[in-house]
Amino acid sequence: MSNSMGFISSQRPFVARGRLYGVVALLVLAFLAVGWLGYRGLYPAAPSSVQTMPKPTVVDTGFAQSMIQHHSQAVTMAMAVQENPNVAVRGLARSILLAQMREIGLMEGWLSAWDAAPVPMGPAMAWVDSVKTFKTVEDELFATLCRSQGGNMPGLASPEDLQRLQTSTGPTQEKLFLTLMIAHHQSAIRMANFAWRYANSPLIKSFAKTVARDQLTEMDWMQRRLQSLNTP
Repeated sequence: MSNSMGFISSQRPFVARGRLYGVVALLVLAFLAVGWLGYRGLYPAAPSSVQTMPKPTVVDTGFAQSMIQHHSQAVTMAMAVQENPNVAVRGLARSILLAQMREIGLMEGWLSAWDAAPVPMGPAMAWVDSVKTFKTVEDELFATLCRSQGGNMPGLASPEDLQRLQTSTGPTQEKLFLTLMIAHHQSAIRMANFAWRYANSPLIKSFAKTVARDQLTEMDWMQRRLQSLNTP
C-alpha cells in the first residue's frame, strides 16, 4: 500500500482479539476527553463568547448523532478484519478504526456540550427532513432516499453482511470488507455534504467537509484495490 495514503501497515495482527477490545475501550474514553476539551477550546466558558456563537440546529445535532452511529459500524467492520492475512487491508482497517474512534469522541464531546443526546430519539435521519428548501438536486434526492427508508440511514451493512464479514477469511473477507466499506463511505460522503450545506455551526460545517474529503480519498483507494482483486 502506498505510504502517501497514511494508512498504518504491519506484518503482524494489530493485537490479539481479546486485547483489542480493551484497547478500543481505553481509546474511546481518551477520545471522549479530547472531544470535550476540543470543544471547550473552541467555545470558551465566558457567557459573552457563548452568546455570540451560532447555535446548533437540528441539522447540527442530528448529523453528529447519525455520524456517531455510522462511524460505530465502520469500527465494527474494521475490527472484523484485524487478523486478515493481507497487510494492506489490515493497514486500511486500522487507519479507519483509529480515525473514526477519534471522531466519535469529538462528536460525543460536542453533543454533550450542547446538552444533546448522543443518539437520536427517533429515526436516525429525521434531521434531514428539517430542511425545506434544497440547494442542490443531489440534496433533494438524498432527502427523498432517507424518507423512503422510513428515516433509516442509507448505506449501512445489514446484520447478515456483518456476520459474513466476521466469519469469512482471506481474499473472500478482503473483497467483502472493501465492498461493504465502499458503500459505507459513499453514504457518509452524501450525509457529510448535506450537513456541510445546511448546518449552522461552523464546527459541524468544517468537520463535515473533512469527513467527505478523507472518506473520498479512502474510497478511491478501496475501489482501485477491489478492481485489481476482481481482474483475472
